Amino acid sequence: MTKTTMIIIYTVVTILNLIVQINCKCSLTPIVNGERSIAYACTDSELSDLDEISGEAEWIEFSVSRIRTIPDDAFSRFRSLKRLSFYNCHLEFISRNAFRGLQSLDWLIFHGTKLHVARTAWFQHLPNLRKLILDRCGIVYIEADVFRMLSRLEMLSLYDNELDCIPIDELTSLRSLRNIRIDGNPWLCECRRKLERFFHERHIFENVGVGEKIMPVYKSSRQCMEKINIFVTSRHPANSNIKVLEEGDQFQTSTLRSLDRLPDKTSWIELSGLKLDIIPSYAFFRFGNTLRSLEFRNCIIRKIEPNAFAGLYKLERLSFVDNDLPRIETNWFRDLVNLHRLIIAKNDIEHIHEYAFWHLRNNLKYLDIRDNRLRCLPIEEIERLMKLERLNAIGNPWNCNCRKNLEKILLKMNVGFEISVGRCYDDENQISIIEERHRNQTNVITSSITGNVHWASFEDSLNENTNVSVLIPVTTTMATTQEKITQQPTTELVHTNSIITTLQPTIHKGTCTVDNNSQEEYICTGLTSINPVNSIDTRAQTIRIILSDISVIPPESFQRFNGYLRKLEFRDCGIDRIAAGAFAGLYNLENLSLRNNALKSFKSDYLVGLSSNLKHLDLSRNRISRIDNDVFDLFPHLISLDISDNTMNCIGIEHMEHRLAYLKSFQVTGNPWSCLCGIKLVEFLERRNLPYDKNSLTDRSECYGTREPSSTVSPSTPYLTTMPTLIITSTTEEEIPNTIEGVCTYHRKDDNELRYVCTGGNILLFNTIPNEVTAIEFHEGRLPRLPAGTLSRFVNLRELLIRNSGLRIIEPKSFDELNELKVLAIQDNPLTMVDGSWLNLNKLERLDLRGNSIRYIAPQSFRHLSKLQYLNLEGNDLKCIFTSDLNEMPEVYIIEFSGNPLKWKCRLELEQFLEMRKIKFVRIEESCEGKKYMRNVLWENKTNIYYNDECQQECSSASKIKFSLMLPTFVIFFTKIYRL
Repeated sequence: MTKTTMIIIYTVVTILNLIVQINCKCSLTPIVNGERSIAYACTDSELSDLDEISGEAEWIEFSVSRIRTIPDDAFSRFRSLKRLSFYNCHLEFISRNAFRGLQSLDWLIFHGTKLHVARTAWFQHLPNLRKLILDRCGIVYIEADVFRMLSRLEMLSLYDNELDCIPIDELTSLRSLRNIRIDGNPWLCECRRKLERFFHERHIFENVGVGEKIMPVYKSSRQCMEKINIFVTSRHPANSNIKVLEEGDQFQTSTLRSLDRLPDKTSWIELSGLKLDIIPSYAFFRFGNTLRSLEFRNCIIRKIEPNAFAGLYKLERLSFVDNDLPRIETNWFRDLVNLHRLIIAKNDIEHIHEYAFWHLRNNLKYLDIRDNRLRCLPIEEIERLMKLERLNAIGNPWNCNCRKNLEKILLKMNVGFEISVGRCYDDENQISIIEERHRNQTNVITSSITGNVHWASFEDSLNENTNVSVLIPVTTTMATTQEKITQQPTTELVHTNSIITTLQPTIHKGTCTVDNNSQEEYICTGLTSINPVNSIDTRAQTIRIILSDISVIPPESFQRFNGYLRKLEFRDCGIDRIAAGAFAGLYNLENLSLRNNALKSFKSDYLVGLSSNLKHLDLSRNRISRIDNDVFDLFPHLISLDISDNTMNCIGIEHMEHRLAYLKSFQVTGNPWSCLCGIKLVEFLERRNLPYDKNSLTDRSECYGTREPSSTVSPSTPYLTTMPTLIITSTTEEEIPNTIEGVCTYHRKDDNELRYVCTGGNILLFNTIPNEVTAIEFHEGRLPRLPAGTLSRFVNLRELLIRNSGLRIIEPKSFDELNELKVLAIQDNPLTMVDGSWLNLNKLERLDLRGNSIRYIAPQSFRHLSKLQYLNLEGNDLKCIFTSDLNEMPEVYIIEFSGNPLKWKCRLELEQFLEMRKIKFVRIEESCEGKKYMRNVLWENKTNIYYNDECQQECSSASKIKFSLMLPTFVIFFTKIYRL
């Protein structure tokens, strides 16, 4: 074959390959992250496009694809498949055997889907799964048995879903779990604390996302939904204290589908005379936020499905009377972790399964199992109920020995009880006359075709309860109910801590030892201060401090090592602050590592007195959001710089360009770089021929297009993190305006008010305002960043408004000198987060942040706003407003939050909290919101019949808005606020 022929054949094959690739929606990616694998990336595709993929594929990734369902055996021919990913595919339904045949699957990732429930059946054919990602999937519930299927799971991510709690006891099945991510969910505080305790005991690392990486979450960054008490009264007709049921509080029905008529915020439900036969899975899930009492009377229930009471984490009372239940099964009460009273009376119960009461052990106080067919009650089941106060068990045909042992253990546990003292039976085969009579009576009882539904809403419960309280941790146990709502931490805690400090002022833990039998290298572990370092030989050349608890590095901590020390390392020490001159005197230090600590910024003051000969600086795995440009001036000989795995949004590229002439290694991965800054960073790395990972800098969703500020968040919204990602850019010459722009006019109404209204200005325009000003309005200006100290001279300022001025960055302590500020309004700016570092305003009464692009409120941001009365967060991008943050403002009585894409559960929890605290707000009613979720939850169940066309018609109508604000208060208050 001639050379020309070979060229022609090669050309034809190449063209054919190109044609195939153009038509194919799944392209082969032979090299992924440096490892060779047969990987396919499918974009804008369908499952039918799998026909184009080789059966030897090891990795298949779908992104932005039209896949709504995955049928049985969809991937069965890919026997070698190890990783399977779905990104923004709008996936809604997965068949039970969708992943059958994938015995080798290692990773399974769902991101940006609409799955709503994680089901056990999906994972039955995935025995070797090690990594499971369920991010932004709208998950409202995880079936408990899911965890039993994942015994080899090492990494689990549930980021940004609708979860308020999960069955924590079932997590013990995840014996190999080492990393978990659960941020971005409206967790109940009690459940959140139990999860934290579980993670700590099992040495499971909890993480949050930063870009494409994960990093440890810190305790201060945890947010949750506070518990509120809802008072529920029984309305059964047998009750002598009958409350007349108002119209809408009861109705007749023949099927559970009529529960659609109940609002999401239902707190009490009683079903009577309704022939149910089966209570299906997820039947009451929609009421999980508020339901406290659930009763079934004469409903002839013969079966309860395992997830019938799924999601009812707040249920306090469950009652079954006059039904036909033959046994109490293990899985019925799995989610009822807050149940106080359990009544299963006048049924046909003969047997109680092992561990039936296991999930009730921490809260159940009253158990009623009278008038059943129990011969024996397992002693171990009663022993597990640690909080049990009373047991009613009369009317059962007891075995004599069992009854004797039961009475003995109840006396030992100091539990009050009622047990039949009449005839008992030594022979298990005897059939008592009482039992026969009971069976005959049961056979006569029949339920009506039409039964009754009694119910009460959260609002009814709220009206009945005149002495409600919010459970807020306080420092003294003697506080009254009202004090628990309003009081700030008292001085008792400070006194206690100071006593402890006085008793043990000189105890310093940890040791420093010679490493590798060398007198020049030392390693220190378990330190609680720098003091043990003083025992090290002054001629040491290397000091490594690891796995310690040192929050602050004091000044001149290493001066005694001056000319000898060459390498200093702090790793896993929890350092969050470095004093100025901490490394003074180390004029020969060449390598400084502060890896894996808690630094939030890195300033040139930290390095005063340090040698300019420093060659290696490692700041990786901290929480650094800003590095001063001056740092690079101090170290012109730097060879390697590692700032990976921080919270950096930008860095002074132009400043580095002319300072770091010898730089050969620059590690930047794992930071949430902004798009534009990331592009400049890439150009710098390529210009200097510095190696970097292109995917970590350029292949990011925020670079695919510019998103306009909106109150909705699309699936392609940039990856949100729960870590503070305050964007602090380095000051460059082009950011400093040369001339003053805009104009200010003053308006003096009286001797006490001097108001300046500024339009179209830049930051230099503040210099034209006199120091004695009391109010400033800054409209339509150009103010991308508000540096600290800009407003410090306006000590009399009481009102500040910045509107539509492009404000993106508010530096920490920007308002610290404004001690008289009472009104702060930042409106219609591209501000993306609220951070407590600039909200240290003890006299602030009104905070208006409407119309920005806020998508994250840092934990404890409001902790200094003890006088705040009004908070406006309307028209932002918040998915959740955590009630644990609102607890920090005891005086607030109006909160506005409409126009945010709040999660369903988060919004319900928030509204309940505000109503219980008597905080006024604008309520946005979406009567079918919960029903829409439940329609997806019940997709594959026969219980899908619950949801009919009525719901669809309601959903199509416009949402109603009800004002819970009192008109007189509204008018008076906003007359003041809107003069801005």
